[in-house]
Amino acid sequence: SGCHARDSVVGPGTGFFPFLAGAVFGILSLVLLIQSLLSRVRMEPILKEVLWKNVIFVLICLLVYAVVLEKLGFVISTVLFIGTLLRVVEKKRWSLAVSISVSATLVFWLIFQFWLRSQLPTGIFGI
Repeated sequence: SGCHARDSVVGPGTGFFPFLAGAVFGILSLVLLIQSLLSRVRMEPILKEVLWKNVIFVLICLLVYAVVLEKLGFVISTVLFIGTLLRVVEKKRWSLAVSISVSATLVFWLIFQFWLRSQLPTGIFGI
């Protein structure tokens, strides 16, 4: 039959977004590969101007986020994660970092809870 594990009668399940994102990234990667193979312009080294302190900081933040996600819950962990990255890496004002991190977390929570109907960690505070 035409029904797959990632589909449901109600709508897309939890596997839909990763599947869609993977398909889009795969297609875009192929387009970039073909463009670079057909281009006669000499490419500059990609890692020439990487801000390694920022890369290491983001990786540490991701590790901390993964560790505290179950304990603090999705909402608190995600607000802290996005806010920290905006404040430290992007050097945004506190007011902007807080408003963006709260807004983005709310949008993600709504998508996962109502559209994808996915369970997110609530943590010790039940949020």
